[in-house]
Amino acid sequence: MTEPVPVALDELIEQVITWPSGMPVRAMERVLALGEAAVPAITDALARGQDDEARDILWLIVLLGELCSPLAIEPLTHQLSRTDLDLMAQAAGEALAKIGPPAVPALSELAQSGDLLQRLYA
Repeated sequence: MTEPVPVALDELIEQVITWPSGMPVRAMERVLALGEAAVPAITDALARGQDDEARDILWLIVLLGELCSPLAIEPLTHQLSRTDLDLMAQAAGEALAKIGPPAVPALSELAQSGDLLQRLYA
């Protein structure tokens, strides 16, 4: 039996966001196994993929929530503010909730100063 060949984080992220249908569970598990060290690469891919309809950034938002890292608060707050992308904003709110207490100040600010949908998601 041969050992699996390690796949670079960028390749895993590409698999996640270009998966043809359904949730890319195995690739997401491999990214999650890397822990908080994966957050910068995920947030970079999230920023790059904002307007690329060929890539499904929803899974990146889910990954950031599952990692529960305070490093993800700013990019998730930015995503939550983009209410033109309703599903993504809602997912960002859920991801911020998973981060917990460190995300409260950012959510509180949005809940007080955001537009109607931003306040709802916060």
